[in-house]
Amino acid sequence: MNPLHIEPSMAAQGGFSRPILHGLCTYGLGAKAVVETCCDKDPHRISKVQARFTAHVFPGEKILFKMWKQEN
Repeated sequence: MNPLHIEPSMAAQGGFSRPILHGLCTYGLGAKAVVETCCDKDPHRISKVQARFTAHVFPGEKILFKMWKQEN
């Protein structure tokens, strides 16, 4: 458990106004969006997910996921 994600004082030391959402949580939400949007809600149809984190996310914020299908 990283205190950056739960302790306001540690988040402030990291330059954030409040704790930020853990990257694995953001990643999991993205993978869920891919499975629901591109795989007919069947997780067995997915073999690989890649993501790039471009900014921090605060709990409660809306996230826009952009995705596309590549060959194979």
